[in-house]
Amino acid sequence: MFKSSRKRLPLLLSTFLRITATAGISVVLQLYMAEIGASLFEIGSMSSLRGTASIIFSPVWGALSDKGGRKRYLLISSFLSLFILLFYPTASSALIVIVLVSLFASTNSGFNPIATALSSENSKRRGVEISFFNTAISIGNFTSKMMIGFTLLVISVKTSLWLFILIFSLSVIPLFWIKESIPHEREKRKLFFNVEDMKLMKENNLWSIYVGTFLRQFGVNGMLSIVAVYMVYSVKLSPFMVGFLASLNPLVQIFSILFFARMAEKKRSSKPSILFGMFFSVLSLLLFAMWKSAIGIALAYSCLGLGYGAFISGTTTYISFAVSSNLRGRFMGLFTSARSMGVVLGSLAAGTTSQFFGYESAFLLMSSLVLGAFFMILLFFREKVNIA
Repeated sequence: MFKSSRKRLPLLLSTFLRITATAGISVVLQLYMAEIGASLFEIGSMSSLRGTASIIFSPVWGALSDKGGRKRYLLISSFLSLFILLFYPTASSALIVIVLVSLFASTNSGFNPIATALSSENSKRRGVEISFFNTAISIGNFTSKMMIGFTLLVISVKTSLWLFILIFSLSVIPLFWIKESIPHEREKRKLFFNVEDMKLMKENNLWSIYVGTFLRQFGVNGMLSIVAVYMVYSVKLSPFMVGFLASLNPLVQIFSILFFARMAEKKRSSKPSILFGMFFSVLSLLLFAMWKSAIGIALAYSCLGLGYGAFISGTTTYISFAVSSNLRGRFMGLFTSARSMGVVLGSLAAGTTSQFFGYESAFLLMSSLVLGAFFMILLFFREKVNIA
């Protein structure tokens, strides 16, 4: 047990520091852009650019790691990302920041699919190993939310930006201590998504996972893109209370991920965990729409964290068992792309719907899409595992 813990520690430490840094940078950068005179449209476009870059490049980075090794491409992705980050605090115009954000998103999008694939190779208990990785992400998100409020109280926006860049640079160091298990054979496949991948998705019923994932992220991230404004102007909560309530989501995720990963492993089935995730996600959106109070919002965020833990544990565990090691990076990348596509389109749809029909209508629309994801998994997903 001690040996396996020592093996996984470098990746988990790197993940925690990296997510703490990137989540902090994404918020502080909005304030920095406002300081240099960027418009609301320019500030808002950053989220779409990040998502678009992730859609395109996540499967590419994953496929490269399948061919050339996980550790190598984790380091390449990390050093390229760090190099780009160093230019953030010196950018003097919104256009330069937007270009830098696009470049950073393209290089940084390699981390999640490669690291998830690498986690699945640390032990035969893949679901549990991946749950540790996903938990590190949630702890990083929670830590970042706590840090942002504190840093902006005592230091300037630009100094806060440098602080999070420093944390990102520290996240690269543990990667050198990663020990990678080299697969016996590396199958020769094309770099980009192709017909062979589509056949495998159909054979293993992965297509329903990806479609369901897209619908869930469309609904959930559509809601998250407008919920802060909704809480301040519609529910009449203070900005401090908004930040505190939002931190419940990653906090609950930490425990939810570990619980549902073990449930999926114990039952040797990912479907119940995925369905739980979809159900609690729908419930969360309905609570946001119908219970306009701090207690209602707290319960909604808690359900959202519970739903995410069940969803991410079930989906990533199944993908890790449904495809062989030399294809895992590619298919984890496609999973990230499906999520990112939902983020981009969901944010646009929620913003438009809430502007013309109100927040409640937007939340109900988003919840109906996640409900569609629930029935997608319930009716069409059949588990089929090809490898041990």
